[in-house]
Amino acid sequence: ERVRQQLIESVVALTCRAACHGQDYFLWELMPSPHEIPHTPPEAIDLLEEVNRDAAVPVRLAFDLGHCCGYDLEKPADPYQWLEQLLPWTALVHLQQTDGYGDRHWPFTPEYDRQGIINPGRVVEIVRSSPFERVDLLFELGHPPEASPQQVIDDHCRSVDIWARFI
Repeated sequence: ERVRQQLIESVVALTCRAACHGQDYFLWELMPSPHEIPHTPPEAIDLLEEVNRDAAVPVRLAFDLGHCCGYDLEKPADPYQWLEQLLPWTALVHLQQTDGYGDRHWPFTPEYDRQGIINPGRVVEIVRSSPFERVDLLFELGHPPEASPQQVIDDHCRSVDIWARFI
C-alpha cells in the first residue's frame, strides 16, 4: 500500500510537469501482469479516480487490446468487454492482434487474423462511443528479432490497410 501511494504521488507530480508543458492529459497504461498496476478494469478505475483527485491534468488510460490476456485471467479474454468498461477513461488504444490467450502483439495479416479475435470494425465502433472528442489508435506490433526489415514493413502496411477500411 505504501509503494502504491508513492506511485500515485509520483504520477500526481508528473501531471504538474505535464501541465507546465501544456499537456492536455497524462497517460497511464493498463498492464498485462498482476505484478504491475493497474492490471484489471476495477483496479484501473479505482486508481484513476484516486490519482485524478489531485492531478494537475487528467490522468487517462492507455488500453492495449492484448493486456486482458494475462496469465492470471480467464481465457479466452474478452478485450471488447474491457474496452467498453474502460472507455470513459481511455484516450489511447494500442492495436494488436491476439488469440485471447496471450499478449501477442501480432500484426493484422491474414495469417494472424485467422488465429486472432480482434475485429477492427468492432473496436472502432466501441471507440466511436467514447466521451472524448478524440481517442488515438496506435499499432503496437511485435516481431521476432530474426524478422527481416521488409517483413516488418509489409506487416505494418497490411495492418494499416485493414484498419483504414474502418476508420
